[in-house]
Amino acid sequence: MVRHDGPPRFVKLQPARDGKWQERDTQVARNALKVLLDPRTDPRLDLQALHRQRLRPLETHLDGVKRLIILPSSAMAGIPIEAMTDRYLISYAPSATIYAWLREKRAERPAGAADLLALGDPAFSAAPAKVAITTKDGLLAQLVRGENLKPLPGTRAEVESIARLFQDRKSNVVKFLGVAASGPSLDRLATTRVLGRFRYLHLATHGFADLDGGLNSYLALTAEGSSATHAKLSAGQIMRTWKLDADLVTLSACQTALGELRGGEGYVGFAQALLFAGTRSLVLTQWKVDDQATTLFMHRFYQNLLNGNGNASKSEALAEAGRWLRGLDKDEAVRRLKSIGVPVNPDWVQAAEARPFEHPNYWSAFILIGDPGR
Repeated sequence: MVRHDGPPRFVKLQPARDGKWQERDTQVARNALKVLLDPRTDPRLDLQALHRQRLRPLETHLDGVKRLIILPSSAMAGIPIEAMTDRYLISYAPSATIYAWLREKRAERPAGAADLLALGDPAFSAAPAKVAITTKDGLLAQLVRGENLKPLPGTRAEVESIARLFQDRKSNVVKFLGVAASGPSLDRLATTRVLGRFRYLHLATHGFADLDGGLNSYLALTAEGSSATHAKLSAGQIMRTWKLDADLVTLSACQTALGELRGGEGYVGFAQALLFAGTRSLVLTQWKVDDQATTLFMHRFYQNLLNGNGNASKSEALAEAGRWLRGLDKDEAVRRLKSIGVPVNPDWVQAAEARPFEHPNYWSAFILIGDPGR
């Protein structure tokens, strides 16, 4: 642990018993991730066990600390600290070097320049989706999905509702929806350097992480041509061609915080690509996220952010959105979904719990990476 003053502190995590770290101790994190990925589970016992093992030994050294910046480790890959504790405001950084660089070199834009670029609900073709992946042994394989890439109607409502929040504050908004949510639409802005004018970018679609070639991770966009099911916007393409001057980029898609773990460099993927392209901070996801929950979460997050005239702490805005979503009752959730244009399935309403998004699967997947703001 490194604090703002004083020497680094090294804390040894102790095994549960016998004085020797064993497989069952390693399994604690795996069990926690397993329950986080399945909203049908009760995650409390597994998250408490992980807290006792990984966080409690540090807390004696954290008196007076309100904010934590977490660096990645393979043992905790995909596990948000927010799911274990509400005690701190939490953000993440790919590495300490990148975090320091962001803090020293990237002053935030002046208040008032709050233009938004938002993309959602791409049009996918009817052909089955064939996704190229790299396996752990380095072999290239074709993963043939059993169904087409599903449309994401919630992403259209998400983009429209967020756009209205910006328009109500007299900000300029550019939206790409349906067939316009394509690579060429973004390429035109990139090649003419218009991308650099936006303070906020919000991209809502399907995402695919490549754990062995992080810059191959990509977002699915509108299909181009009859032979393609979807177009790809890869992390590598973003790093090569985008020039940004953004305070925040949000990738409202699945697994966008994951990538290729390279030791001290952290996860190479969307995070590095977008930070090096010129954004100061990112909201990315740890796993596959629910369409309805994500729409509600993102609307609340931007409400929080803009209520501070664009200068509110991003970590505070994100944390409040998570607390709000998990406490939202079913009737209010249905009312809010309908008010922002999301179709609500009556069967879902019938089966939903009193607080349908209380499980951390729905709200803790979203993490802030980079400079957390004031």
